Amino acid sequence: GGNLFTLMPYAVSAWGGYQNHWKKLLDVPNGENNGSCKRGTSDRFPKNLTFTEKKLKLAGIVEALVGDIDQKEKRYATKIACFEPKIPQVNMVHLYLRPTVDDCNRARNIIEKRRGVCVFHRIRSLDRLDSAYREGYRSMIEITMGQANGMIPDETWVNSWTEFFQEILRTVHV
Repeated sequence: GGNLFTLMPYAVSAWGGYQNHWKKLLDVPNGENNGSCKRGTSDRFPKNLTFTEKKLKLAGIVEALVGDIDQKEKRYATKIACFEPKIPQVNMVHLYLRPTVDDCNRARNIIEKRRGVCVFHRIRSLDRLDSAYREGYRSMIEITMGQANGMIPDETWVNSWTEFFQEILRTVHV
């Protein structure tokens, strides 16, 4: 049951999904998709990532940032941050940071101005009762690999976060 008012959000969402995921594959001009309507067959439209692909992409980025702590270029993250879980099991991971929210926001703004990449949008302070706070962390970010940021090349993720960690180490005493 229901009426137009209560059902409209579902109708709009379904129409948007159709327009975003299927119609554009069927409307490829000049037979660009060679008669195939499979996802990702046209270079013109990015492939929709599966849940598993998003998880694996995130796990690869975390590994590239943390990696072997004996390698100098990968030590930046381990000095000020901790991913939980250490290896993402889904397309989301928590990133605990030793600097305060204000220090992280300052570093983020510098990296955004320098690279044109915003490494995070939301960050929160940890409560004193949080176990991570007792371990010396002061802030936390939840990183989720979605469709849009899944299209960002891994190198951009890794280089931008590495610069963020370097900026924190350069400007903040942690």
